[in-house]
Amino acid sequence: EAATASLETTAADLARAEAALAETKERATRAEQGAAESARESAARLEQLGDARARESASAREELARAAATVCAVIDFEAVLIDGGFPEQVRASLVERVRAGLDRVDLRGLIPPRIEAGAVGGNARGLGAACAPIFAQFLLNTHSGFTTG
Repeated sequence: EAATASLETTAADLARAEAALAETKERATRAEQGAAESARESAARLEQLGDARARESASAREELARAAATVCAVIDFEAVLIDGGFPEQVRASLVERVRAGLDRVDLRGLIPPRIEAGAVGGNARGLGAACAPIFAQFLLNTHSGFTTG
């Protein structure tokens, strides 16, 4: 009888272990499916973000090219510099895209400007602030109070 009871206890323990194993496998399968679905959702979001960035990039390219052409319609600038406090590779990419965008702008009657990368970068704000006292001392004041009315 003791051996039979021990055998029944072992069989019950084995059945519980098998049930726990089956439940763990089920959870793992659901987790894998959830991870796969999450990965698909993440990939879709990244694709949407890439599409949005591509649209913004195309818009920036077109608007900067149009702005360059508009400015050169008033004054014949030899070149338009693109500069700012952003990484060099971003600046170089933007210059190339604006050059390509300028080919799509109506430049009839205009001398097409060269589109070049500037070299001041993130220091522009500080350099401008440092020049303010020099401008105030030695340049003409274009806001000297001539008003109409």
